[in-house]
Amino acid sequence: MKFFEYLAAGLPVVATAIDALGQFTDASLLCAPEPEAFASALERALAGRGPDRTIRLALAAQHTYTARTRRMLAVLAEHA
Repeated sequence: MKFFEYLAAGLPVVATAIDALGQFTDASLLCAPEPEAFASALERALAGRGPDRTIRLALAAQHTYTARTRRMLAVLAEHA
């Protein structure tokens, strides 16, 4: 959830490319789990060369607690 909280704050997100984040490459800077790769991604983010803020905020809006709860309730209702 921290990932989406950082996006919601409008901040660029740098993270190691774990499977759970793989689908979010258009909104974050994902890198190999190596210090050099992480440092390079941080430099890109600080220089403003990461994903656009509007993309980050749009993704965050899809993953608010309210939005996630609605999706979970819809799945439960579908299977009830």
